[in-house]
Amino acid sequence: MQGWRGSGSLNLTDAVLGQVPISQGWLRFVLRERGLDIQRLSLVSPEGKVDLKGQAVWEAPAEGHALGKLTYRGDGRIASLNEGMVWSAPCRFKGTVRPSDAWKGDLEISAPTIQIRHKETEPFEAQLRWDRESLSWESLRWGRSLVSNGSIRFGTPAANVSGLLNVQDFDLTRWQGLIWPQVKEPVKGSYSGIFNLSGTTQDPVLQFSGKLRKAVCREV
Repeated sequence: MQGWRGSGSLNLTDAVLGQVPISQGWLRFVLRERGLDIQRLSLVSPEGKVDLKGQAVWEAPAEGHALGKLTYRGDGRIASLNEGMVWSAPCRFKGTVRPSDAWKGDLEISAPTIQIRHKETEPFEAQLRWDRESLSWESLRWGRSLVSNGSIRFGTPAANVSGLLNVQDFDLTRWQGLIWPQVKEPVKGSYSGIFNLSGTTQDPVLQFSGKLRKAVCREV
């Protein structure tokens, strides 16, 4: 791709990205020597909407060889449908991809806040790594209460999953108001514990243990 330059746009309708259905998509880009500027990447699926912009750069490979390493970075917003009525997160991301090694790569993503029903919550950050056999997440943190690590190992007919979520002083009153605002009887107290995820993507198993402090499920 040395010496290639240009610009273009692409519209998607009723497409599939991996196993994710994409109802609509837009891409505008500028290709320059050893680099790509993504002016806009927008994808809409039943799970939510992504709007991103960023840049990617690479070193010219030897003649007859695939790209060795591609470095990318950018920012944007990830949100639920209906203009982020349920949740929305402004984010920054960066990482690397190795096309010559079956697109093995990594991603660091962070958000200063995740808005739930237009109310701000704590910062979020995570590191993802993948290759042809697995996808793993490391140092996933949401505020001071939630920390997680885990992986998915691809297989047939279903992928194997394993993960751990540590919860520390999770404020039940606050989160009930954010996630289930329609519940009129408030739940009070805090939760600390561990969640273990195992099994497969088709038949996951979740086990947990922990402690409730000063819990009240309804006013008496």
